[in-house]
Amino acid sequence: MERTKKAIIEAFQEILEETPINKITVKTIVERCEINRNTFYYYFDGIPELVEYHLTTMVNQLLDSFDQPDPATELERVVNYFKQRKTSVLHIYRYYPREQFLPTLDKITTHIVERCMKQATEGVPIPEEDLDVLIRYYKGALVGGLLDWLESGMSYDMNAMVERLCKLMEGSTRNAIEKSQIKQ
Repeated sequence: MERTKKAIIEAFQEILEETPINKITVKTIVERCEINRNTFYYYFDGIPELVEYHLTTMVNQLLDSFDQPDPATELERVVNYFKQRKTSVLHIYRYYPREQFLPTLDKITTHIVERCMKQATEGVPIPEEDLDVLIRYYKGALVGGLLDWLESGMSYDMNAMVERLCKLMEGSTRNAIEKSQIKQ
């Protein structure tokens, strides 16, 4: 990535830790980067495009870092990533249009849930439509859980909740997979 574009993104991230999105201006960013406005507009059409680029980069970095065999560990990594950037994540969540924020969560959760289901169904033939139903169900639950956590201002221990939920739900996915095997 070009040095100037990287400087714009880093300045935006720094400012986002201090300021809600609706208060961030191109002027604030260019002053922090010590570049002129035209240089900013060479790379981005405006703040919304910069936010979109920032979210896409964030998701890609997260997905690229997923090297754990256990999808639960990946979810923990997502939660920790969000917690480390709590202020900026909450600024994005609270001020960025939800319809543009949801694809970010969707991409992350789809990756995690698909890996979970791949592990759970390994060696077990399951009809594609049943697998799709299970993926959509768990992805919806995970997105809903993350949205609830964000809505609370990340006020509770999401990792502990997920760990407890996994214990409470232990065997339910296997049970659903076994029911899928029953001829109707």
